Amino acid sequence: MRRELVRSSWKARIIALTVALSPWMCVAASAVDVTTPEACRAEPDNDKRRDCYDSLVDHKIWTSESQQARSKPQDKGSPEPQVSDSAVHQDKNVLRTDWNLAGDHEKNPPALQAYKLNYVLIGSWSDNPNYQPHSSRPDHLSTVQDLDSTEVKFQFSLKSQIGQGDPGRILDALGFDQYRVWLAYTQQSNWQAYNSRNSSPFRDNNYEPEFILTLNRPDSSAFKLLNIGIEHQSNGRSNPESRSWNRVYGQAGFEFSNFTLLARAWWRIPENAATDDNPKILEYIGRGEIVARWKMQDWTGRNDAVTLLVRDNFSLNPNRGFAQLDVSVPWLRSRQDPNRIRLHFQATTGYGQNLLDYNHRQTTVGIGVAFGDGTD
Repeated sequence: MRRELVRSSWKARIIALTVALSPWMCVAASAVDVTTPEACRAEPDNDKRRDCYDSLVDHKIWTSESQQARSKPQDKGSPEPQVSDSAVHQDKNVLRTDWNLAGDHEKNPPALQAYKLNYVLIGSWSDNPNYQPHSSRPDHLSTVQDLDSTEVKFQFSLKSQIGQGDPGRILDALGFDQYRVWLAYTQQSNWQAYNSRNSSPFRDNNYEPEFILTLNRPDSSAFKLLNIGIEHQSNGRSNPESRSWNRVYGQAGFEFSNFTLLARAWWRIPENAATDDNPKILEYIGRGEIVARWKMQDWTGRNDAVTLLVRDNFSLNPNRGFAQLDVSVPWLRSRQDPNRIRLHFQATTGYGQNLLDYNHRQTTVGIGVAFGDGTD
């Protein structure tokens, strides 16, 4: 009796093991082609033929599921590195995008693009408001003004590409690939919005149209472009607060990963001394400037931008100039552009925050919003 129980228990174990290993046995059998439709059709016994077909179907289902399970991990992560590399490449080509250096919009360029920073400072505080603007001309002394030390300051700046072409043999020999022609316009306003006792007047408006010729360099070079421009700047005021001048400039653009540098020097177009509203403007506003910009992207895809502008008169006695620091971080996002509305901070010091204050020194601090990420 005991021997029969032991024998039955071993039979149960063998049957259980056979059932557990049956799928793997099917796969192994398929490797040597034990079961085929031809073999099933050739079986004369009906029951055995039916079992043969059942095992063939079970084998096909098992092998199909095994192949799908092995292929899924390979397909899952394949596109991710391509997206990441593309995003990094785009992030590191700010000048290329801003100035269409690669011809990305060659067939259908946008009608308008951002040029300089676009922002609204809801509060801009000055440590030394210009209560009595004046110029070196004797008839350009304004009356004393009743000003608030805090005002609203805003700027909008746009450009549009109006032409392009090959540079020709001479410029091609100098390493330039193409040229592009732009029209640009920038307006900056200082508004005494909180000065209700004087009807909240605009203290100064600066109008700045430009014509720009861009010569672009090969994409592999850190030296990306050379801009040659002619610019008019005025405040549209009458004497004694009228200010205006014209200049021609050259600007070189460099890019290193997430850092861009624009270096510009200018020459003032001479004016008649009798009509010159600001004869010594170069001694205060300066003869050149550098604009450095850092763009930092964190793990959430947020772009923080820091821009530093420095102007100088290139003179030691006396040395005058101007510095402006702009910091913008994302604030309100949209699905189309996650960096559309940005919180903006600005600090300035020196001469020439605007044309009316070209020879007045002050330090300002402001906060507001910027539009776009400042890359344009």
